[in-house]
Amino acid sequence: MMIFLKSTVFNLCFFGVTAIACILCLPGLLLPKKQAMCLVYAFVGWVYFFERTILGLNYEVKGIENIPTSGSFVVATKHQSAYETLT
Repeated sequence: MMIFLKSTVFNLCFFGVTAIACILCLPGLLLPKKQAMCLVYAFVGWVYFFERTILGLNYEVKGIENIPTSGSFVVATKHQSAYETLT
């Protein structure tokens, strides 16, 4: 029962903030890229906040020390779950 409640609260918060973000991002299309990206980062920040507080989720980045500090490179990831689409 608790899982269902957490999931329902998260979904209400997620879809609510998504609706707000859609409305705010429409005028954001007219902003310069740097300012428009602030809206995107705010949306992602809110979703991550909901994930941490409501669902108790977190993530860990492994292997970042292997990314070159200069030059070009390709990052190929192995997706583990649908959770990655939200982080």
